[in-house]
Amino acid sequence: MKTMVSILFLTTALSATAQSNSGLCDTTEKLLFGFETKAGKTLSICLATDSSYIVYRYGAKEKVELEYPADKRVKPNDAFKYRWYSRGGGAANLAMHDGSLSFEINEIRYEVFDSWSSEDNARSVGVKVINLKTKKETVIKGVKPVGGLISLQDFLENPF
Repeated sequence: MKTMVSILFLTTALSATAQSNSGLCDTTEKLLFGFETKAGKTLSICLATDSSYIVYRYGAKEKVELEYPADKRVKPNDAFKYRWYSRGGGAANLAMHDGSLSFEINEIRYEVFDSWSSEDNARSVGVKVINLKTKKETVIKGVKPVGGLISLQDFLENPF
């Protein structure tokens, strides 16, 4: 009986870990970047296993509040704007990286960000929501990041 309970506990724990590591991605997708918010929401950037699409999801496993693009046939470079800059450190400058993934829906711009600096070794992740009409900005900071926006450089064009 103890063995059965131990196996059940281990299976449940592994299942929960697998779920949390996949974020809001489905079984035919891979999590490239994601994080939780202080409010308990999850943001996930998922890649189709055949690399045919990239999708942004925000919300909870039980209820995804925003998925973009709705049509997964849209090519990733048509759906998103991607920027990634990385600099090595040295005597004259600090090492750092700074990246973003953005898209617009109905005059609202969503900018997912991922930044790090060697000065304080702090990483900052989140999503900035900008109303393009009113210019009002809301920043939702992320915690517990998984992956990084750097992983998108193999799938999206980068102007840098």
